Amino acid sequence: MKRIAIVTPWFGQEAKGGAEIQARQIAFRLAQRGHDIEVLTTCCRAFEDSWGENHLPEGASQEGEITIRRFPVDNRDDQAFQRVRDRLLRLPSSKLRIGSSPIDPEDERIFVDESINSSSLHAHLKDNRKRYDAIIFIPYLYGTTLKILPDVAETAFLQPCLHDEPYAYLNSVRDVFSK
Repeated sequence: MKRIAIVTPWFGQEAKGGAEIQARQIAFRLAQRGHDIEVLTTCCRAFEDSWGENHLPEGASQEGEITIRRFPVDNRDDQAFQRVRDRLLRLPSSKLRIGSSPIDPEDERIFVDESINSSSLHAHLKDNRKRYDAIIFIPYLYGTTLKILPDVAETAFLQPCLHDEPYAYLNSVRDVFSK
């Protein structure tokens, strides 16, 4: 039996996106195979909700055979994030080049820092990374992956749920994939 952490920004039946559904399936299927599964997620309920608001209670709970450990989200500048995100989404595909971020370093920092993040989740993993045989991050494009995975790369696995989209061309994404 392996002790496995799954890190995802949202987790629960109300989280309906493809990556969220996949994270749930991975968690329950690994638990059914006898692994000790702990989902590390935020107190944000779903993609559609405010990423800077804690909708669910902090702490550990059980759902079937898995432990869900929720951490509060960090305060964020949603307007700055939306400005950068909108700029990325308006880029024509002809401007996207592998190995070259389509935005300047300051905008890329804003994209990562003002995404959904949890300093508490980050601290938990840094302090407890040896407790896990593997740490699976899903998906790639949020602060919960981009900021945390580099600090636990020795046991990290990335389930990217990658699309050919402007976010995939960011230097911080390239760096996480390389780790």
